[in-house]
Amino acid sequence: MGKKLFFYLDPKERQGAVKVPSDPVFEGTFLMANNRLIDAIALEDYCPECLGLLRYSDDYDALFCANCNEWREEVCEDPSCDNCQGRPNRPL
Repeated sequence: MGKKLFFYLDPKERQGAVKVPSDPVFEGTFLMANNRLIDAIALEDYCPECLGLLRYSDDYDALFCANCNEWREEVCEDPSCDNCQGRPNRPL
């Protein structure tokens, strides 16, 4: 496990034209989706369905995906909770 894996996103025609740094530019575990790299630690900030960035609703104190138009947090069980009881089925 002591070896490092280098992953460069350069087209073939540019290979050799750019000097490769001695230290890796990216280090860690990443998910490549929609032509972008997402750090594995930051995946909790993205929708598990479409990989769009999640948004926060101040009115309902919950995360939602604007692309899917769905809440990503469940309604709480507290019947006196004003945020959850008045929350619509879709955020947008």
